Amino acid sequence: ITDDTTTYMVTELGDQLFAYESTLTSVTLPSSLETIGDDAFYGTSNITTLEIPASVTSIGYDAFADSGLTSLSFLGEPPTDFSAPACGILDLTKITYPDTYASEWQVALYGTTSVTDETSGITFWYNETSTGAEISYVSLPSDLTELTLPSTIGESNLSVASLKDGLLRGKTSLTSVSLPDTVKVVPSGLLHGCTGLTSVSLPSNVGMISKYAFSGCEKLEKISFPTSLISIGRSAFDNCEALTSVSFSEGLTSIGDQAFYSCATLASVSLPESLSSLGSSVFSYCYNLSSVNLPSQLTSISDYLFLYCVGLQSLEIPSTVTSIGIASFAYTAFSSFTFPASVETIGNDAFYWSFLLTSVTFLGEPPTMGETVFEENQKSITGTYLGTAEWVDELEANTDASTGLWNNIKMTEVTCSLPEGLSDEAAVKTWILASLSDQTSLPAITVSGTSTTIQDCMGLGISPSVSVSDSSATVTFEAPTLEVT
Repeated sequence: ITDDTTTYMVTELGDQLFAYESTLTSVTLPSSLETIGDDAFYGTSNITTLEIPASVTSIGYDAFADSGLTSLSFLGEPPTDFSAPACGILDLTKITYPDTYASEWQVALYGTTSVTDETSGITFWYNETSTGAEISYVSLPSDLTELTLPSTIGESNLSVASLKDGLLRGKTSLTSVSLPDTVKVVPSGLLHGCTGLTSVSLPSNVGMISKYAFSGCEKLEKISFPTSLISIGRSAFDNCEALTSVSFSEGLTSIGDQAFYSCATLASVSLPESLSSLGSSVFSYCYNLSSVNLPSQLTSISDYLFLYCVGLQSLEIPSTVTSIGIASFAYTAFSSFTFPASVETIGNDAFYWSFLLTSVTFLGEPPTMGETVFEENQKSITGTYLGTAEWVDELEANTDASTGLWNNIKMTEVTCSLPEGLSDEAAVKTWILASLSDQTSLPAITVSGTSTTIQDCMGLGISPSVSVSDSSATVTFEAPTLEVT
């Protein structure tokens, strides 16, 4: 590629570079090319043949998935980082290569050694590694439904330490799979697209579930995660439509992008306090999700995290969260929402089309707001805020003069003078705001001679107001005016 007077060598095709380019019929790759990224040719339905230069050393996940390829011709040795099923080629007869590298390609596509179980008819291919053996290819009888992968293999009883990426991808007849306890990493795409799978037994010592490991296992109803689990990769369980609940033990620290994307019947999620990273779109399109907790050390709500979780009505945001991402709560069912004082930024469309939302509370200073955080048609939202100088300046600068709305919210200040014995007006206001949203420790008050709580009053539709005398702050309530027509 030449830019003005400078010429650059093309060494990499980026992720999704030609994805879904249906008008393309042929592509010639340069001899300088080294890397083909994830999904690079995904869905290119009209490309039927492709030559891979000998210079290529790495091919990404799903690079050729759902394409029209009938022939994939390699001009040299197998790439160092390559798995045919992982890159989307399940029919190995589509792959051609020079005869001079036949033995190398035999190892790359199958393995160095095979062993057949005469009873079941299963053939396992494997490669010996420094830590034991890697099962690299499995040939199954077409009617096999249950599979237990061995923990040892071969005449020397080598310990099975790893499984190749995409090992069982697209094996739609399988309904039950058990993985050996000797394996500590569930590889990428292990059971991707196994649409008949209903149950899987994970290794008791597994620390990582890699990307797309169970993607599209639409009948997988439940899975038990071991206490050893540390991380879950991108799209690991996306489109597992039969999953209804998941829970994790302490020790899990990260869940990757789209890990549970479009798990349509997932209703309940229990996350551990050890979790510090939740990727984007992790629970997007989980329509039935109604119960989920967020760990206290989470610092951000990622983009699209709960997009289209139309059953989600309530969620407590940890006081450690500083940012709320793009469309993170769009199309949810919240009626009220409290932003902790730690929140500094709220992304574009964060609550777009969340039409049931009528009340928001800000416990801190005004956050930096993205565009259409609360969509224009949501004009019934009321907001409560602290009457600090920062809020005064923000509202003066950014309230719409024609509607009186700030970011499509009708804002109401919590006002109070300083009670005797207190030296921080903001602290008094924060207590009041927190009291109105707290579900466990609300101060008792008196309404019409009957002792009750703030929560009870709000449940009765009685709205709060605040007044302060010389010695105390008082929260009072007035019943709404009833109009008879």
